[in-house]
Amino acid sequence: LLCTLIVIVFMVLLICSVYSQEKKGDKYLSKGQKKKRDYTIDTAWQGVRYAGALTIPFTPQYVFLGYFLFQTPMGNTTFLFWVYLVAIFFPLLGFNNACVYFYPRYKAHRKSNEDKTRFHCVCDTLGIAWKSTWTKGANSETEASLSEPLVDGSNG
Repeated sequence: LLCTLIVIVFMVLLICSVYSQEKKGDKYLSKGQKKKRDYTIDTAWQGVRYAGALTIPFTPQYVFLGYFLFQTPMGNTTFLFWVYLVAIFFPLLGFNNACVYFYPRYKAHRKSNEDKTRFHCVCDTLGIAWKSTWTKGANSETEASLSEPLVDGSNG
């Protein structure tokens, strides 16, 4: 719990730092030019995603801590339920961090390739090669079929 709070505090400090840098740039704006806070907003959302990715896998441990601190007995069924959640969510910490890490790349790739589907943008971002036959807005069944990998699994 303390680690999550420390992460949140440092994310707030990072957001404040980015905001102050953008605010320093305001003196170079022309009259009537709108102040932009794109980096501050992007940093804030990245911080929220990171704090969420860190908090979700540790939620069952927080529940155990709550039961321990309040000295409330936990039933056997409830205990097993939370143990299963720990077994499911704790290994997902790396997956959640990967999602947080790759999201800005996906967002930029999606913005520059609006004709591609979300699936193709995810594959491109992750470096997975797919033959580009499945495009957004395809009408016929042959155009809308799933893409085939560029490299087949055969050794021949």
